[in-house]
Amino acid sequence: MPSRFRSMILEIAKGKFGIWLLVTVAFFEATILLLPVDLVLLAIVPISVYSWKRIALIATISSTIGGLSGYLLGYLGWQKLALPLLEQFFHLDFTMIHGRKDIMLPSYLIDHFSWLLGESKHLFEAYENIGFGLVFLFALIPFPYRLIAATSGAASMPVITFILASLAGRGLRFALVCCGVHYSYVKILRKWLLLPEKSPSSLKKPSQKTRR
Repeated sequence: MPSRFRSMILEIAKGKFGIWLLVTVAFFEATILLLPVDLVLLAIVPISVYSWKRIALIATISSTIGGLSGYLLGYLGWQKLALPLLEQFFHLDFTMIHGRKDIMLPSYLIDHFSWLLGESKHLFEAYENIGFGLVFLFALIPFPYRLIAATSGAASMPVITFILASLAGRGLRFALVCCGVHYSYVKILRKWLLLPEKSPSSLKKPSQKTRR
């Protein structure tokens, strides 16, 4: 991503339209946009009037709705629409299995998540064994969510399963990012301003009872 475009996005994120930028990026990142949601969260969380929990919730819902559009793209037009887009954006290894192009899972996923994937080495093969767990994993880790959204539709995964797995995976991911940014920022700010570790309210002396 060009540095000028990244700087422009960060400037918008710090402004009054930051939360709407988050909704837009989270939605389209699940379909076609290459801008990671985490970058916007890093800019918004420290300065937003919303709590980090609400920001994480907004990002989760927006991303899941965007994922549904990717799901429909894969379900209704895998061969003509979704597959050509994926081949253009990603360097994927395809293998013909049962008359359909299947995607070879990256070796690092097979090595580190063999306890979940089992003997599965191809994406559609993994759907048949661990559909919910597969979507949850790819929604959580730094892996293109748009890829798993489109292939979920192509694999005819039950839409409710896709929604629940996406909410769980994206929700946990964004909550961890927002929580980490929030508390890291607070800690740095306290050191910079030489603020006490305890909140000002906890430093107040208890009021004495009025004498009758």
